[in-house]
Amino acid sequence: MKNSYSIEIVDSNKKLENVIERIYQENFVAVDIESNGLHRFKEQICLIQLAISDHVFIVDPLQISDIAPIGKLLKDEDIQKIFHSPDHDLRSFDRDWKFEVRNIFDTSTAAAFLGSEKLGLASVLSEFLQIELMKSKSLQRSDWTLRPIPKDALQYAVNDVLYLRDLRDLLLEKLLELKRDQWIFEEFKYLEKIKYSPKLMENPFLSIKGSKGLDIKSLTVLNKLYEFRENEAIRLDRPAFKVVHDNTLIEIAKNPKIDLRSIKDLGIFSRSANRSKLKNVIKNAENSELMKISREELYPKNRIKKNMTDSEVIRFKELKEWRLNLSKKLKLQPSLLWPLSSLKSISMNLDDFDSEIKHEDVREWQVKEFSKLLRNHLKLIQE
Repeated sequence: MKNSYSIEIVDSNKKLENVIERIYQENFVAVDIESNGLHRFKEQICLIQLAISDHVFIVDPLQISDIAPIGKLLKDEDIQKIFHSPDHDLRSFDRDWKFEVRNIFDTSTAAAFLGSEKLGLASVLSEFLQIELMKSKSLQRSDWTLRPIPKDALQYAVNDVLYLRDLRDLLLEKLLELKRDQWIFEEFKYLEKIKYSPKLMENPFLSIKGSKGLDIKSLTVLNKLYEFRENEAIRLDRPAFKVVHDNTLIEIAKNPKIDLRSIKDLGIFSRSANRSKLKNVIKNAENSELMKISREELYPKNRIKKNMTDSEVIRFKELKEWRLNLSKKLKLQPSLLWPLSSLKSISMNLDDFDSEIKHEDVREWQVKEFSKLLRNHLKLIQE
C-alpha cells in the first residue's frame, strides 16, 4: 500500500489550470470517473480522478465552469492515460463534453492478455501487486452528485487511480517478456474509437426483457406503462428502474386486472396516492386502441439473420474448436484470439479467405500471429 501521497480537491477553474500544468510535467496520468447513473434520470460525470506519482487530484466538474483543460489533456498524444476498463469512462467523456482520449493504456486489457480471468480492479491489484482493496457495495452505489463528499467515498475514488501506474509498469514488463506488448497496444488504439451512442428505438418498450412474448393487447398496455414511467422518471430526476422495475411492468402488462397491492415491488407506487395514479394509467391503457406492430418490428434481428447450411454449421463448429484449443495452449480467453463474427463469416465464405481475414473485427496482430494456423486448419478439415 502507498504510505505517502497527497489528495487535492480541484473545485475551481484556477485550481484546474494549475493541476493540468503539473500533469504536463509527467508523461502519464491515471484517470477514472464517478457518475450518478444509479441516482439520476440523466447520468453525468460528477468526479474526475487524476493521479501522477504520489499525488491524486479529485476534479469536481459540478463546481468548475470551464472543464476544457481536461479535454485538451485527454487528447494529448504525449501523455499516456492509464485507465482500468475505460469503456464507460470513454463513452461518458464523449457524451458530456465530446472529449476524445488518445494514448490509452488499459490495465484490464493488459491483465486479460496475461491470462487473468477476474478483471475487476480489486482482483487485478490483488493478483499482481498483492494489494487488497476493500470494495464496499454501498460506496459503489454512492450518489456522487451530493456535496460534501463523505471521507470514505473520497478514499474509494482515490483508490481507483492510486495504484494504476505501478500496475501498468508490472503488467507491461510481463507482456514484454511474452512478446505480447504489440498485441495490447493495437487493442488500445481500438479503445480510442469508442463513442457514446444513445439508444434510439422506434418502440423503446420492446427493450424490456420479456416483452417479445406478449400478445398485442399486453404490448399495448406495456407501451403506455413505459411512457408513463419515463415521464415520471424525468419529473422526479430518478433512473427509470427506481421508479418501477421492468419486471413489474411486464407483470402488469400480462394481467392489467391484477390487484396492485399484491405486487411486491411497486417502487414509488407502493404508496396509496401514487398507486391510484398508476391505476388510472392501466385503465386508460386497457381502453386504448390496440397497437399495430409487425413481427419484423418485434424481432428485428431476424430480418438480417442469414441461415447457415449444414456444412457451414459443421465448419463453424470446427473453427470454434480450433480457437478453443489455441486459447488453452496460450492460456488466454478464446475471444481475445480471433473474433467469433469473423470465424462465422469465414465458414460461410470459404473461397474468400484472404478477404475475410480483413474483417472489421479482426486485428492486425491476430492476422500476423494466427492466420497461417487458421488457414492450415481449414485445409485439414476440408480434406
